[in-house]
Amino acid sequence: IKPSIPTPDHLTIFKRSFLDQISGRFLVRFISFYPRKETNLTINQVTHQLKISLSQTLALYYPLAGVYKDDSSIECNDKGALFVTAHVHCNINELLNLPKFQQFHKLGTSSKFHEDGPFQVFVQFNTFSCGGVAIFTCFSHMVIDMTTISVFLKCWAAISRGSQDDQSPGHPYPR
Repeated sequence: IKPSIPTPDHLTIFKRSFLDQISGRFLVRFISFYPRKETNLTINQVTHQLKISLSQTLALYYPLAGVYKDDSSIECNDKGALFVTAHVHCNINELLNLPKFQQFHKLGTSSKFHEDGPFQVFVQFNTFSCGGVAIFTCFSHMVIDMTTISVFLKCWAAISRGSQDDQSPGHPYPR
């Protein structure tokens, strides 16, 4: 998913902070579960809306749509985020009631994150037989911290639902 608008030329190189440079390379993962909700939207419409809103959110958080250049910078080249869909052949409750968390890796594998290129953001939209969904997100900590991830997810959710309230970016990436 590419950003909805291209990154301006004067912002193509994003300098990473000293703390980001020494923090190491690791991934931050989240899984959000949503039970079936009575709605007129189909899964295809929901998927489309998530992709469109992710594209708009990436335009605000342009370093997340770039690639790791070297230890001190990100090349903001609008490569975008990796977005995949999957169907899980069980109900959400069946999965959540299992005693181990090992099964959660199937809802989003970070190996896919690296196989398909140097993305900063990976999203896997999982649908369940019961009609519920789970959204797995994975972020490279090389350019984003936990606070900014929280703000990014809140902004993406607001844009996705069409809310005019919480859409102020509130992020550290000036345009």
